Parts: sequence; structure tokens; C-alpha cells
Amino acid sequence: MAPPLEAQGGAGELVSRGRALIEEGKAAEALPLLQQAVKACPRPFDSAPDKQASGGCAEAHYQLGRALHRLERVEEALSEYRRAFELDPNHAGALNNIGVALAQRGELEPAIENFRRGLELKPDDADLVVNLAFTLGEAEQFQEALQLYQRALGLRPDDPNLLYNFGLTLGRVGRYADARATFEHMAALNPDDPDAHVGLGLSLSLMQEFVPAAAAFERALELRPDDPRAVLGLGEALANLERWEEALPFLRQGIELEPGDAEAFYNLGTGLAATGRTEEAIPHLRRADELAPGDPATLNNLGRALLEAERPAEAAEALRRGVAAAPEDRSVLSNFGVALWAAGNYDEAIPVLQRALERVPQDAGLWDALGRCYWMRERFAEALEAYRRAVALEPENYELQQRLGAALTMNHQPAEAAEAYRRALEKQPEDARRGELLFHLGLACAQAGEADCAVGALRRSLEIDPRQPEALRALGQTLTRSGSYDEALAAYGQALELEPENLETQFALGQLLLSRAQLRPAIEFLTRVVEAQPDYAPAQRSLGVALALNNDVDAGLERLRRADTLQPNDPETLTHIGTALSLKEDYDAAFSTFYRAVELDPDRAETHFNLALALRRAGREAEARREFAEAERLNPKMKPPE
Repeated sequence: MAPPLEAQGGAGELVSRGRALIEEGKAAEALPLLQQAVKACPRPFDSAPDKQASGGCAEAHYQLGRALHRLERVEEALSEYRRAFELDPNHAGALNNIGVALAQRGELEPAIENFRRGLELKPDDADLVVNLAFTLGEAEQFQEALQLYQRALGLRPDDPNLLYNFGLTLGRVGRYADARATFEHMAALNPDDPDAHVGLGLSLSLMQEFVPAAAAFERALELRPDDPRAVLGLGEALANLERWEEALPFLRQGIELEPGDAEAFYNLGTGLAATGRTEEAIPHLRRADELAPGDPATLNNLGRALLEAERPAEAAEALRRGVAAAPEDRSVLSNFGVALWAAGNYDEAIPVLQRALERVPQDAGLWDALGRCYWMRERFAEALEAYRRAVALEPENYELQQRLGAALTMNHQPAEAAEAYRRALEKQPEDARRGELLFHLGLACAQAGEADCAVGALRRSLEIDPRQPEALRALGQTLTRSGSYDEALAAYGQALELEPENLETQFALGQLLLSRAQLRPAIEFLTRVVEAQPDYAPAQRSLGVALALNNDVDAGLERLRRADTLQPNDPETLTHIGTALSLKEDYDAAFSTFYRAVELDPDRAETHFNLALALRRAGREAEARREFAEAERLNPKMKPPE
């Protein structure tokens, strides 16, 4: 073995002085001395090398590499370490530091190989054992790393750095209790070691014991106020305890201390979102995604924040990436489906929501979103089934009951719809939306033939908000059907005051006035409707009837024939044409028209009754009696005139 360079005069002295300066933390001062020592080394021999010179020069290159390494000139240091090993193939220290430099560059496997070669030369070198264990941990080869840590602890049983990394690795393999015991041992050896308290806090957090974890991190911060691990750990522990306002200052400090830490930005963004600071949360979650692209948890929380901020298209894109990264993650998949629905991508949302519900069938919100998608695609039967499932899961949710009522209405089940609206009213708080719910209850009751319920619900809705033209029209229609014509006229009049140009209200008023034989105002309203919508057959028909009854039979016939052209083969229109023709005593044309109407709908009592009147007017009494009898059979209220 060659003697050290110290024995070779001045160069050896330079190496000794340089080594000492490095140990004192003065690598910059050591650097020129060691560079001078390296220059003093002989050039490589073409023949067999001088072992003594080579061994001494290996140490000069090695120490120069250490100085460069301390100055963060890793590439130059690596070159010097390699030169040292070339000169002395038994230099375990050179192999160790080559491994450290390679690990710093992220080249874990070559680093591990160098550590292993070093241990072949010096099996009991604690630095090599520790560095190999640490690098194996970074390479996620945890079991071998643990074995090596235990081996190293046999050499350095109370080494705090060794104990700390051993505890962290135990935590990474799920041995949380062992990790906790290791850090407690560390703290017992030195109660003022902040690393011990950081490690203890981390292990307790992994055990879901967040209260003692927070206490451990607080103790670490007392000992080392700006320790980023303690700052971030305390913020996260407080967040898990939902003590958000306490957590946020530490989470904010965390990103200042660790601006490249994706988890720090994730935790801050999540905390801000949890406290309603959605717009502030979004850029932090985006930064977390930039630092660690494709993390499902980050993309999930980003998507949820964007949804909360009513930016569903952006939310859907973030969550699409989340689903690509974690296709089986129920939360990501569920939020993706909701985001697609909110963005109006109903066709894409439906299969996504169905997949999510296969995994979480007890999620009422997902059934609700699926129902809304079906509704928007007018798939009302499927929407009804989805809303039934949602309501079964959350019967106290009045909004779900309301949507169930709407789906029942669209599926022609008005009585059940009314019951759903009643249940919603029982659950709904007293607020402005109550008027809307009462309005829908009124419509459902009206369709179910429950006139009293309909009138009562609509009146109560109008008490909450009198300026509802739709509710006033619905009230007018219901009152008309129940025979309360004056009240119906008043309701339509109020609706018209709110919307003077509304054609639906004008048509309803015209129809009601016509039924009350108030022909002139009826003609006025119906004319307005026809002028605005000349192709609306019911308005043309009603105007024709009003004109004919007002002794303008020719004008009436013109309107009725226009209605027949717009809506051919309508028995009601043909009946009115037949009546008008009979008033003109054009009986052949009248009877021909009546018979066409009967052929189209033989069970329409009104047609038979008006045909009977025309037959009597034409003096065909026997036929008239037969038609009166048929009309009365179909509708017992239709009695022949005396």
C-alpha cells in the first residue's frame, strides 16, 4: 500500500492543509491548495505505475473532489472522484462519493452500484452502508434499505441522522408504530433534536393521530422555527383536524420555504378551497399540478374548486386528466361526471356518471346529476328513475323532491307529482323559492283534476310573489275549468297587466270571453293573436266561431277554413264549419262536413249534438233525435233542447 502524499514533501502538506480546511467548512480556501497538490502529482505512466505516487495522488484528487462537492460543483467533483479511483482501485471513499454525486444527479441505480462496490472493499464502512440504505429508499427498494439501516445502527446505534432516515423508511413501508418508536427513542436521546420531533409528527400523522402530531411539529418549530418539514407538517395536521384558519398561516409559510414542493401548494390550495377562498385556491392547485403533473388528488381538488367557481369546462378538462391518471378513483370519476353535466356535455356525462354509480350507488348527488342529464336530453322516463333513486337516498332534500315532481309530471303522473311537491314543501325552508314550488304544485294538482288544491297552491304562490304571469294564467285556466269565470277573468286581467303583449294570455282571455258569449271583447283579443300568429290554428278556429256567433258568418267561415287548412281533419274545427254552414242554410255542405267529423271521432259528443241541431233546423227531426240521443249517451250532461 502506497504511503499517503503527506510523506512526499510539499504536495503532501498541501493535501493535509486542504483536508483540514474542508473539515472546518472552508472549502473555498481549500480549493487552490488542493489544485496545487494535484498539479504536483506525476503524469500517468505509459508503463507500470508507481504505486506510491499513484496512491498519494489518488488522495489529492479525492480531497479536491470533496472541496468541489462542498462548493456544489458536482460535475467537477465527480470527475476528481473518478480520477482518484482510477489511481487507487481500493479507494472506498472515492466510490462512496461517486455514489453520492450520482444520486444527487438522480442516477440512482449507478449510485447504488458504486456503494455496493465500496462495501465490497470496506464491509463495515458506516458511511457506505448509510448512503446505500438511503439511496435504496429513494429507489423505493425499501426492504433492503431497512436491512442496511439496521446494519448501520449496529455500527452507530445512536446516530441521529441514521435513526431519522430509518424511521422515515419504516413509515414508507407502513410500519407506523415502529417508526413512531424510533423517533421517540431519538427524542429520548436528545429532547432538543428538532429532527426527532419532526419525525415523530410525521409518524403520528401517518397513524391518523393528528392532535399529538400537531404538538410534535409545534415542539420542532420551537427548536427550529423555519424548519419546512415542521411548518408543512403542522399545517397538514391542523388541516386534517379541520382547524383550517389555524392551518392556513403554516400552509402559506410552507410554499415560501419550499417553493418547489408540489405537496405544499396542494395543501394550501386545498385549505383555501375548504374555507371558501375558491378563487385564491385555484392558482395554488394549478401550481401543484405544474410541479407534479398528473397527480389525481391535485387534479380532483382543482376540478372541484373550478366547479365551485362556476368554471365547469375548465373543471372537466382537469378531471379528464385525473381520470386518465386514476381510472378507478371513485371521487375523480364522480366529479368528472358532475363537471361534464355542469358544462352541458350531457351525452358524455351520462356514461361517466353511470360508471361512477356502479362504484358508489349510494351517492344521491350523482343520481341527481344523471337525472339532470337525462332531463336535458328529454329522456324523461330515465330521468324519473334517477330522481327516484336520489330521493330514496335523501328523502329530506326538498330540491330532489322538486325535481322528482317535475319528472313525474313529464311522465304523465300528476297525482304522484303533486305528492312529491307536497313533500318538498314540508322540507323546504321559508324563502322566496317557496313560491316557485307552490306554483308547480298548483300545475300538478290541476293536471290531476284536484281543482281546490290547484287554486289554493297557486293563490299561495301569488301571495309570495304577485308578479307571476305564468301563475296567474294557470290560476285563470283552473278557475275556468271549475266554473269560476269571473275570478278567472280577473286572474287573466292581472296577467295581462304584467305582460300586455303576451299572446298566450290574450288567447286564453279570448277563449273565456267567447265561452261567456262576450263576443266583441273575445273577437278583439283573438284578432290580436291571429294577426301576430296567423298560422296558429286554434286561434283561427276560435275567432271563426266568435265571428259566426256575432252574425258575421262569412268572415267566421273564412277563419274556420283557414284553421282547417293549417290543421286538417280536426273534428272540432270541422264541427264548427258544419255549424256555420248550417247557419247559412247550406245543409248539404254542412252535413257532409259533420259526417267527416263523426268519421274522424265518432265518440265526440259535441259533434253529434251540433249535427242534431243542424238536422232539426233543416226539418229532419227523426235524424235529429237519433243524434241528440247519441250525444247524450256519450255525455249525459248534453240534453236536447226543449
